[in-house]
Amino acid sequence: MISCSNHDYIEIACMYRFEMRLVLVNGQVAQGKAFQTELNENKEECLVLEMQTGNKFIVLEQVVSIEAVTENPHFGKVDFKIAE
Repeated sequence: MISCSNHDYIEIACMYRFEMRLVLVNGQVAQGKAFQTELNENKEECLVLEMQTGNKFIVLEQVVSIEAVTENPHFGKVDFKIAE
């Protein structure tokens, strides 16, 4: 489960449809336009990224950091910590 403050950044990104770069715990990087949060088929909360190849579901618990590629006054790069 991610912290409420980290979830706020995800909500801001979706509200303004920011282009985002996410680093995952396995080292992979995903980039796309933040669209919404949604549960996947395993009932895990995900960020849905719009990509040229289609939507990609990123499990929020697998996110290490997010970075707004779109310039904005709200945030730049945020390192996520696991909520306890």
